[in-house]
Amino acid sequence: KDDPMLRPTAQTYMTVISAWRKAQQPQRCEDYVRTLAHRVERGELPRSVMDSHLFNNTIAAWTHPLVETGLQRSMDLLELMQAWNFHPDAATYNAIFFAIGNNQARTKRVQKDQKLPRQQAIDASSQVSAHDVDGLFQQMVRQWRAGLCRPDARTFNAVLMATTNTEEKTDNDDDDTMQQRIENLFDTMQEMGVTPDVKVGTSLMAAWSRLGQPDKAEDVYQEMMNTYQQGNMNFQPSHSTHVTRLMAWSRAGDAEMTARVLDDIIVLAGKNDLDRPPQTREFNAVLQAWTKTNIPEQQRLAATRCDQFLQDMKLLAAQGRFRCQPDVYSYTAVMTTHSRFFTKHYSARRCQEIFIEMRQHGIVADSKTYSILMDAWKQENNPEQMEDVFQYQVQHWMQGEAALKPSGKMWADRMAGWFNSSNINMAVRTFSHYLVFHGKNKVHPKELLPVLHVIAKMPPLVEQEILAKHNRYVAKEAEQLLRHTVRLHPNAKFYSGYLNAVLKAYANTMHPKGGENAYALFMDAQNTNIHLNLNSYLYVLNAMIESSDERAVPHIQGLLEALLGQPKQFWDHNADRYDNFAHEVSARLRASSFHAIDELLVQCDKVKSVALSQAA
Repeated sequence: KDDPMLRPTAQTYMTVISAWRKAQQPQRCEDYVRTLAHRVERGELPRSVMDSHLFNNTIAAWTHPLVETGLQRSMDLLELMQAWNFHPDAATYNAIFFAIGNNQARTKRVQKDQKLPRQQAIDASSQVSAHDVDGLFQQMVRQWRAGLCRPDARTFNAVLMATTNTEEKTDNDDDDTMQQRIENLFDTMQEMGVTPDVKVGTSLMAAWSRLGQPDKAEDVYQEMMNTYQQGNMNFQPSHSTHVTRLMAWSRAGDAEMTARVLDDIIVLAGKNDLDRPPQTREFNAVLQAWTKTNIPEQQRLAATRCDQFLQDMKLLAAQGRFRCQPDVYSYTAVMTTHSRFFTKHYSARRCQEIFIEMRQHGIVADSKTYSILMDAWKQENNPEQMEDVFQYQVQHWMQGEAALKPSGKMWADRMAGWFNSSNINMAVRTFSHYLVFHGKNKVHPKELLPVLHVIAKMPPLVEQEILAKHNRYVAKEAEQLLRHTVRLHPNAKFYSGYLNAVLKAYANTMHPKGGENAYALFMDAQNTNIHLNLNSYLYVLNAMIESSDERAVPHIQGLLEALLGQPKQFWDHNADRYDNFAHEVSARLRASSFHAIDELLVQCDKVKSVALSQAA
C-alpha cells in the first residue's frame, strides 16, 4: 500500500492465478480476478493492471472436466469480461467451447457410471444446445471480422467438440441441420485461413459418428491417412483417431466393419504405431456392434460370433498379448445378442450360463445385465425364472450394490410376465410391492411409465369377483401413484403417456367410480397444461360411458363439444386415431343405458365429420 515499487501488477495477479489454476483451484482464481476488479473500481489500482489474459486463465481453470459447475462459472466470467469491455480472444472462446464439451461429456459419464435416468444426470442450468454453440461461434466470427480475434485450429477443434457433445437434438433440429452446421463450420474455417490438423479431423469424425454416418467418418479418416502418408505429420492419426473410427462403426451396428477396424488397430499396435495397444474397451466395441446390427445376415450370426469373440478375448488376455479381459459390458453384450436374436428354448438358458460364468469370474453384474436376463426368460414366457432373477438382483441391491436398484422396466416386466401367464394374483401383488418401493425410494417419472403401461394393457374385467376387486384396486392405486409423481416432479414434460395409461385402466376395469375418477383426473391434467391427445379423450369417455351414471352425460357432452372446437393442428397430430375413436365411442354408447343415447351419437358423428374435414 505504501511502496509503489511493490504494488501488484497484472503480471503479479497472472502468476498467482496461474499457480492456483495448476493446483486445480478455480474458485481461488476467480476470487483473485474479482478482488482485482473491485480494487480497480474503487480506484485503488489503475485499470491497466487488468487484461483479457486474467479472465482467460480463470475461465480455463473452470473448464477442467472434473469441475461440476465449470460451464456455468465460465459463462458468468465471460459476461463479467464483456461488462469490463474486454474483448474475448481465441483463447477465451477455446476455453468456453472446451467447457461446453466437457460438461456434456461429464453428464453422459455420470449417467453411465451411476446408472441414472438421463434427466437425473442433467443439471438443467448447465446444459447448452447446439444452437447456443452456434451463437457463440457466430459472435467469435464477428469479432474476427472486426480484427479483434484470431481463431486457430485449436479453436475449431473446441467448437467441434462442443457441437458433438451438446445435448440431444431439439424438436426443431434434425440430422440434416446438424450436418449443415458442421459443413458451415468448415467453410468458415477455410475462409479464416485456418489449417486443420489431426485433432480437428478426429473431432469431425466424432461429429459424423454421432449423426450415425460412419461412412463420412471413414472418409475423413482415409483422407487424413493419405495426407499423413504424403509426409504431413500434422495429420498423424492418434490413438483417439483410431478409437473414434472404431466407435463410429460400432454405434452404427456394422459388426463386420467394426471387427475389421479393430484388426487394423491390432496391426498398428504390433508395429508400435499407437500410444497404447487396444484394451477391453476397444474389444467391447465389436461386441456392442453385434448387439445393434440390423443387417439380417449379421443377425443370424450374432450370438455364435459373440460367443467365439468372448473366448478369443479371454485367450488373448491369458496369453498376455492384450489387456482385454472381459468385463461386465462384454458379458452383457453377449447376453444381449442371445436375448435379442432369440432362439426358442435356448437363448434364456445360454444367457443364464453366461451370467453364472461372469459371477464365477468375480465380475459384478449391473442392472442392465439383470434386465437382459429377465428379457430372455420373458420371451420364453417363464415368469417363475423372471421372479428368481429379480429377487436375486434385489438381494444384492439391499446388500449395498446401489447400481442394482430395480428400474421401472424391470418391475413392469415382472407384472407383464404374471399377467401373460394369467396369474393375476401375482401381478397385483407385484404392483403392491412396487407401490411400497416407489414410496421408499426416489423414482424418476420416466421409471414409472413402463409400469403404468402394463396396467393400461390389463385385460378387461372378467366374471370372477376376485379379478374385479384386483382390477379396481390397481386402477385407483395407479392414479394415486401418478398424482404422487406429479407432486414430486411438477415440471416434467412427459406425463401424457402416464395419464392415458391410468385413464385406460379405468375404462377397462369398470371401477365403481371409474368415470368420476377418470373425469376428475382428466380435468386436473387439462388445468395443469399436461398435453392431451385424442386417446386421452377416448379413454375418459369410455370410462364415463362404462360407469352408466346419468350424471356423467353433461360431462360426456362437454368433452365432445370440446373436441368440436379443437384446431386443425390437433387433428393433424391425431389423424391416425379418429376412425378408431369414433367407432369405439359410438359402439360403447349404443351398448349403454343412457337416456340421451341418440343425442350423444349425433354429437359423436359431428366430431368425426370435423375430424375428417380438418385432417383433410
